[in-house]
Formats: sequence, structure tokens, C-alpha cells
Amino acid sequence: MADDIEDVSFLPGENLNRKSVYEPSVKQRCKQLVCSKARATAIVVFCAVFILIIAIIAAFARSGSSSCGKLNTVLATPTPNITKEDIYATNGDIFPWQDIRLPDTVEPISYDVFLDPDMKALKFSGTVKIKAKIKATTSLIVLHTKNLTLTTVLVKPITLTGPSTKRSPIVVEKHLEFFKNEQLAILTDRKMYPSARTGIEIIIKFNANIVSKLAGFYLSSYKTKSGEIRHIGTTQFQPTGARQAFPCFDEPGLKSTFKMSIVRDKKHIALFNMPLNKTEDYKNGRVVDRFQESVKMSTYLVAFVVCDYKSKKGKTKSGVDVAVYAAEDQIDQVDFALKVAITVLEYYDDLYEIKYPLPKLDLIAIPDFSAGAMENWGLVTYRESAVLYHPGESSDSDKQWVAVVIAHELAHQWFGNLVTPQWWDDTWLNEGFASYVQYLGTDKVDPTLKMGEQFICKTLQRALSRDSQKTSHPIQVPVHNPDDINEIFDTISYDKGASVIRMLREFLGKEKFMDGITSYLQQYKYGNAVTADLWSALSKKSGNTVDVKAVMDTWTLQMGYPVVSVKKSGNKFILTQERFLSDGSATTKSDESPFGYKWHIPFRYTVLYKDGSTSTGMVWLHKGSAEISVTKDVTLIKGNYGMYGFYRVNYEEVMWNTIIQQLQTNHTVFSPGDRSGLIADVFNLARAGLVKHTTALDMTKYLKKEEELCPLVQCIRRSRIYQENASKESSL
Repeated sequence: MADDIEDVSFLPGENLNRKSVYEPSVKQRCKQLVCSKARATAIVVFCAVFILIIAIIAAFARSGSSSCGKLNTVLATPTPNITKEDIYATNGDIFPWQDIRLPDTVEPISYDVFLDPDMKALKFSGTVKIKAKIKATTSLIVLHTKNLTLTTVLVKPITLTGPSTKRSPIVVEKHLEFFKNEQLAILTDRKMYPSARTGIEIIIKFNANIVSKLAGFYLSSYKTKSGEIRHIGTTQFQPTGARQAFPCFDEPGLKSTFKMSIVRDKKHIALFNMPLNKTEDYKNGRVVDRFQESVKMSTYLVAFVVCDYKSKKGKTKSGVDVAVYAAEDQIDQVDFALKVAITVLEYYDDLYEIKYPLPKLDLIAIPDFSAGAMENWGLVTYRESAVLYHPGESSDSDKQWVAVVIAHELAHQWFGNLVTPQWWDDTWLNEGFASYVQYLGTDKVDPTLKMGEQFICKTLQRALSRDSQKTSHPIQVPVHNPDDINEIFDTISYDKGASVIRMLREFLGKEKFMDGITSYLQQYKYGNAVTADLWSALSKKSGNTVDVKAVMDTWTLQMGYPVVSVKKSGNKFILTQERFLSDGSATTKSDESPFGYKWHIPFRYTVLYKDGSTSTGMVWLHKGSAEISVTKDVTLIKGNYGMYGFYRVNYEEVMWNTIIQQLQTNHTVFSPGDRSGLIADVFNLARAGLVKHTTALDMTKYLKKEEELCPLVQCIRRSRIYQENASKESSL
């Protein structure tokens, strides 16, 4: 239930405008078929004209691209509800490309961006030069732009490799803007052909206003101690904000290198993903900062800031320059963030066995920021509360929050930045991985925080609570439109993603898991990958003893999770599985899931013997049941030992009573994480009507001996829910 879900997330990006599509019902469609003869004639005429338009578009589009797979997906199904905004460019012409995805005929290689922001007039102008190669014969170039006024659009033939050759010029016949898909089409006077030696350079000049929109290149501001308002120009590009700063091929799979030049007043500084190369004089007493060229990266990871901040700096053991930037009045609050960043960066160097690939890492506090933080490569932007810590004034939870967020964003510098999803479908893997590794990074900063236990009582239980509802969704879902991305940045993507990756790490073994991660990062570095590529790398490092894809697909491609029921039969424990739903009255149809709501479950367990000793083991429930054979002197079994599995465990009543008795006799037989898991399981099972409420309440009798935070937090949380439910029932 929502009551049981803590709203702690790292939600990147702006709050995108939600688009609703209203279609007539089946009944309404049938009614539309009944009409007069005159109306029928009018419809026939309309359809004939419409089909003619479609034919013209199709013929025109074929001449512009040899890639037919994506072409005209919008126009393939004619409907009388199409408006001008659906197919027409801003000048009234039919836009020649009707897919939200860009055609695969032109591929960017590098960007050279020049920006001249005026922080007084709150405007900026710029020029972008994009070198690209032609992948398939075409006279059409499609890229992205949004809220920019384009003043010049040119295309030049260039030599990519070898001696320069003279080529006939390319003339831009016209360029069209399509607001609906935020696209720019450039139509040339002749066809451009694929070549390993030659390519094109797209040159576009543009200008726009700097406004407080929290996306693209936008205006932020802060107030000094004296009350003065000062402006900052900053960026937020994930998922589709880069196109609001400069025209670009704004898809994660289209990686390029980036050069950046930024004009500024002398009282300001400019920051970019890469270090400053040189500063030159410019017009009107201003200067231009020219930065080093970046490594290959996606457009959503580009970042730049113009501000008057101060910084504190340090250096890692491997020589990476680390700096934290904040307003002068707040610069005394960045010391902890600087320490965390250096510690975690060094730890991740060792964890991934790949050195951080950039020469510097900047962290900067942004006053107006829609996300908790954003992992821009080499220039990570943070909400002020996620990077500033004031000793003596900030709380311990504030301090931990700073460490956790920094650890999360730095995890992305490898997992997400070095290797990036081919498309937004696989964003869950980036966020789930970082949401797990952040606990490892924070634990390195301060082991007394017991982050492993915190994962169980926060991330794992939050995900189990959300995913037990019928309104949940699979971790991995198709994304057809970038507008849908924020819809899947939720508890399932972050917390369930982190939980199943943690489970995967445990059943593979920590060494094999990290060997697989390192192999994956090495193989796809500076490129793109899909989830299946990671599963393949992990399977290979496991010696192909586990089909990681087959196992993990049951956890990522269907929503929900199982409850494993344990029953005693002689000297065996019989394990069965079914989907768990928090609403015990809800039913599940197996055909709703590609796997029939069955999972490959790594069931880890511990058994307690009469002499007080214990032993552990693991069996697989491969989309079915399993058995565990034990000796006669076993007194109890505790399933999901260590709380690494993403499932709940139910026992027969007599077995629950044995566990409850053991807790009262010696609760330390179970770890704090296991004790919190028992409490969470029994209360949720009681809520679903699978065990008696008295059994759940009996579980709490031992708590007078409990000294660990995690079990106590679970008990308080469950008791609160019980109290709220009782209040609701009494008010009926």
C-alpha cells in the first residue's frame, strides 16, 4: 500500500508535460458507422483525398531515406482525428518524418558548441557544428530542437579520414521544424551517400531566452546574506533537455564527443564536463572559456554552468581533481561532500577495476533543481540539500543523505555514463544498479551506518510493499516516447531494480558478479548496451552455470513477486510459490504475465539444530516447487536467509510459533536484517489474510529485548499501518 512506501527517490529530469490521448470507445466507433448517404459520400471523398496525401508523403519520404522500418509509423493508420500539429511543420508543410525516433541514416561524430549567454538580458545565442557520417543514402537530415530560434542552417561536405578532397557544395533547400516531436528536418538539394572517408558538417546558429523552467539551459538564482539576488545559468538535460540548449541528435544511443566554448563576464566562472583548456579575450570586456574535448557520451550527460560560485578542491590517489562548488556564503558547508566524493571515487575505482576515465570531477549545488541530483559526466549537479552539510546545525540524517546521493551519482559515472543504455527501456538497469551500489559506497564512508541493514528495512521493504499491489508494473517496460520516461522513474525502477540486482549478486557470488560487471563495462565502454548484454557477461563469468537471462527475465519482465510457502513433511520441507498480493481478495490471472506469475527463485535458508548450531543452504524453485531434506534434529527453518531474495516467506502455523518462541528465547540466532524480515513478512501476510493477526502480534513480544534499529523500525511501521486501518474501519 502507498502508506507503506517512503518517498525517497532520485528522480532525474523535469516534470514532463503528460500527454493524454482520447480515443472513442468501441460503442462510439460503431455509432460513427451509421450515417446518411450524403455523409457517407463526404467521408469517401475525404478518405480519397487523405489517401492521396499519404501516397505523396510516402513517395517523398522514400526519397529521403532508405530506412523504411521507422518511416511514417504515425501515418500508417489513417484517422480523421489527425490535426495540423500531428503532421505539419511550423511553416505549413507536411513534415517528412513521422516517427518519434530519429532515422538511422545520419550518425553524429562530434559537436563543437559555442554559447554566448547574457546573464543580464537573460538571453543566449550560439552556434553548433556537428560532424556526422552518412549511414544510408539520403537527402534528409532529422535531429532535435526545442524552444530555439534558428537563424542559420547549413550543411557542408567534409573529409573524415585521409587527404582532403574537393567536393561539390551541399545546398539546404529548406529546413522544417516539427513542434510535436521536437524535431528539425534539413532537406538538401542532392543525395548524400555513405562513405568511410567523407561525411558532413551541420552548422546551425540559434538564440533563445534563459528562463526558470528547470530543464535545458535554464535560469536559477540565489540570495546572498545581504539580500542580493544573483543569477545562475545551469542545465538539466535528462531525458530530453539538451535539444533546448542546442540542436542535437538527442537520443542516448547516439554518442559523440563534445567541445564547448562559453562566453562569460569576468566576475563569473564557467564549468563544463571537461577541464578548462584556455581563456581568451572576447568582445565588450568579456572572455570566452574554451574547454577540453570530452570523451564519447550521450547528449543527456552534457552539462555546463555559468555562475559566481567559489569552490574547495582535493585530489584522489589516482590524480583526479575533485572540486565542490557553492555560493560564497555556503562554501563552508561543502567539506563533507568533498571528503565523500574523494572516498567514494577511490572505492569505485577498485570496485569496478576500471579507473574513473575523466581528469576531473566537479560537484555543484544548484538552488533551483527539479531532481535530487544528476550524474552529468564530470559535472554532477545537486539540489543544495543533497550536497551541503553544516556541522552543528544539520542532522545526522542530513549527513547520511549527502553521502547516499553522492555515492549514487558517482556510481553512474561508470554504470550509465561509461556504458549507456541504447534506449530508455533499459534505464531501470542504470538506476537500479546505482541504487544498490550507493549503499556500498556509503558504507565505505561510514561503516557505523550499517547500510546493509538499512537496505533491508528501507529499499527492499519499500519495493516489496509497492510491488505487492495489482497496480504495479514490470521493472523493464517499453518506452515509445521520451515523455513516458518519468512515468517509470519510480519505486519499482529504483528500489525493486536495486533489490533484484542485490539478489543476483548474492546467488552468483560477489566475485563472479563483479567480474561480470567489469567485463561488461570493458566490452561496452564509451558505447551503448542493452540489459541482455549484461546478463550475457554475468553468465559467462559464472562459467555458464546459471542462465542469468532466463532467471532475471522472470523478475524484470513481469510485475509482482512470489510468496514461498514452507511446509514440513517428515524430514523434508516442501517449498511452493504463488504471486503475493497485499489485498488478499485480489485474484491473479496467469495469462496476464509472460511467465504465468512464476519465478526462478534462489531460496536461501538457514536451519537451527537442537544443539543450537546452524547451517545454511540454497535451492532453486525453477518456476515451480522444491524440496529441502534435513535431519531429525532440525528444530526450525528460516527462509530468505540474509534477506537477499525479493520474495516473502510463509510457514505453517506451528512453524511460525516455533520461530516466535525462538525469538523470545534467543533472538540473536537471527541477524537484525532477518529479524526485520520476519516482522515485515508476518504482518504483510496477516494483512493479506494468509496468517492470523494474532500470529503477527505475537511476533512483537520479543521486542523488549531488541536493541537494533532495523527490526524496531519495521515494527513501528507495521504498527502504524495497523492503527491507520483500525481508524478507517471504526469510522465506517
